[in-house]
Amino acid sequence: MEGKLKSKVRTIIDASLIDLSTMGAMIEHIHLLLPGTLCDLAIRWGEKESIVKAKVVWNSVIRTGKDEKDKDILIYRSGLEFYGPKKEQVSFIEDILDFFLPG
Repeated sequence: MEGKLKSKVRTIIDASLIDLSTMGAMIEHIHLLLPGTLCDLAIRWGEKESIVKAKVVWNSVIRTGKDEKDKDILIYRSGLEFYGPKKEQVSFIEDILDFFLPG
């Protein structure tokens, strides 16, 4: 093949939501996410889901663990900053926050 072909690869990783605000989130996961990486964060609550665009602003190893095959793994936490959230996405997050932190 002549010339250069460009491509993009998207992957889905499981992550636990540790902290949430209308400006961003902290997640815990086992795959390395480099600062500056753009991603989509899917937030599920009840029957609803919202997918918010975000940017990884920091990443840190917080502990080690074992995977399902008893192999040693690193467990990371990453800070995400939401990137241009839509009004309905902010409202969805506010509803979640109001439920857990009334008033």
